[in-house]
Amino acid sequence: MSELILHHYPTSLFAEKARLMLGFKGLTWRSVTIPSIMPKPDMTALTDGYRRTPVLQAGADIYCDTALMARRLEQEKASPAFYPQGQEFSVAGLAAWADSVLFLHAVSLVFQPESMAVRFAKVPPEAAKAFIADRSTLFNGGTASRPPVEQVKHQWPTLMSRLELQLSRGGDFLFGVPSIADFSVAHTLWFLKQTPVTAHFVDDYPGCCR
Repeated sequence: MSELILHHYPTSLFAEKARLMLGFKGLTWRSVTIPSIMPKPDMTALTDGYRRTPVLQAGADIYCDTALMARRLEQEKASPAFYPQGQEFSVAGLAAWADSVLFLHAVSLVFQPESMAVRFAKVPPEAAKAFIADRSTLFNGGTASRPPVEQVKHQWPTLMSRLELQLSRGGDFLFGVPSIADFSVAHTLWFLKQTPVTAHFVDDYPGCCR
C-alpha cells in the first residue's frame, strides 16, 4: 500500500470530496496544506504546472482529478466500494453529472455578489479581489463555463427535485448503498451550505439534507 498525501486547503470544494472519500475508505493519509490561489510553487513543481485543488500523491504517482482518485483509492482498498457491483455504470454516470452540471450551477450561485460579500466579510479587500481574479482565470479558454445565475435559479429546482426523487427510491443513499455518486453530490451541497445566502438552495429540499 502506497503512502497517500493529499495536497489541499480547508475550503476547497473538490478537496472536501477527496477528504470524504478517504474517510469512507478508512485510509491513513497525510495532509499538505497549499495556498488557495496562485502562486503555488511547490505544488506546480510537483504537478508540472497543474494548479487546481486537490492533488493526491500516491507514492510516485500524482492524481489531479477526483474521479481518478476514486479509482486509485478503490485499488488501495476495495471495500467499502465506490462502485457497487452491478451499478458501476449508473453511479459513475450520476457522479459525472454532479461533478459537471450540478457543480457549475452551484458555482454560479456561490459567485453571486451577495454570496461573495458574506464569504469575504472578514477578509481584507485586497485578498478578496485576488481570490476572485484568480478564480476567473480557471474558466478562461476552457470548455466549461458558469451558466448565468438567473438561468441557474430557474433550473435549480428541477435538478434538486431529481435528486430528491432518486433518494426517495434509494433511501439514505442515491443508489441504496454508498457510492461515488453520493460523494460527488455531497461536496457540492456542502459548498452551498457555507453561507446563509446560498444555504437555502439546499435546505429547501429536505429530501437531500438527511
